[in-house]
Amino acid sequence: MSHVRLLLWTLPALLVSAVSMAAQVTGSPSLVTPNTVWMYSTFGSGDVVFRQNAGGVSQCYGFWLRASDPGFKTNVAALLMALQSQSPITVAVDDAQIWAGSGSPYCLVIATGF
Repeated sequence: MSHVRLLLWTLPALLVSAVSMAAQVTGSPSLVTPNTVWMYSTFGSGDVVFRQNAGGVSQCYGFWLRASDPGFKTNVAALLMALQSQSPITVAVDDAQIWAGSGSPYCLVIATGF
């Protein structure tokens, strides 16, 4: 019985520490690299991945937008506007959410800004 009680006391702490391991990281303003924006029609129900020139977030090879996220359309519009106008864009990512469609770490975008 003491093992069950110990588990009940430690489980919430383990869950809190797992959640706190995810980190929001904001990169420096950088241009979207031409020819690196990919829009998948079926993978992830329409995920979008892209890369940036020098800058960005160092631990991320690239970035991904999850099609099911509420702000998906807004962030895709910002991405395409930045690409078309060649304006630097800043991304904030959750570096613990890595896209499953690549062997390289594409971090989940949670916000974009100019």
